[in-house]
Amino acid sequence: MVTGDDVSYENAAPIEFDTADFSGRLEADVLVLSLKRHAADQAEARALVDPFIRAWEIDAGLTIGRAEFTLRFDSAQVVDRAPTPGVHELQANATATFTATLQLTAFRSHYPVPSLAFQTTPEVEALWARYLRYVAGSEPLLSMAYACLTLLERGNRRQAEGLYGVEYEVLSKLGELTSTRGDALTARKPGEATAPLSATESRWVDAAIRAVTRHIATRAGDETLKMADLPAL
Repeated sequence: MVTGDDVSYENAAPIEFDTADFSGRLEADVLVLSLKRHAADQAEARALVDPFIRAWEIDAGLTIGRAEFTLRFDSAQVVDRAPTPGVHELQANATATFTATLQLTAFRSHYPVPSLAFQTTPEVEALWARYLRYVAGSEPLLSMAYACLTLLERGNRRQAEGLYGVEYEVLSKLGELTSTRGDALTARKPGEATAPLSATESRWVDAAIRAVTRHIATRAGDETLKMADLPAL
């Protein structure tokens, strides 16, 4: 298991949480999840907890703008609380490992608290994967943002507005900036770019992609992500 030295939760206080399917406690970088319902085997138990873990990882990463941590499965223990032939409960343990991208260590005083409202979808996974490529330096900001926009719009901006609850003006501004800004190294279409992104525009595009991703993962009802919800341009 490879761990980074740029993040430390050495003095972070333990956190506890409850879901309908399990309770959890994270302490000293070890997460213990105790199931509240029967699971026939380890695979069934993992099916209950893995989506929650993945959502937690992405949610925390979106907050700071890079992958903050990963949780890797360690073991499952059978807990026979009320012996019934063929029926057992499993307790899943996961160890948190923190990824490194910086030379300096950031000491966190609190663990990121999982959001029960955050739900991963194929779109959320794809947007997050492209954003991580940008963070790692494998893809320019404008190229990443345009790819994310294209994934959501699929040729129909108005339809994307209704489907994902992202205001048309937000999508339109992303389209404008990703198509008309940049230079020979950063522009999506170098021949059509007119000027590099300003520092303010760069921060806006970065924030917009993260906000859109989180909005899709946490949207309830007819909530809409608006320009007013993003940094000023």
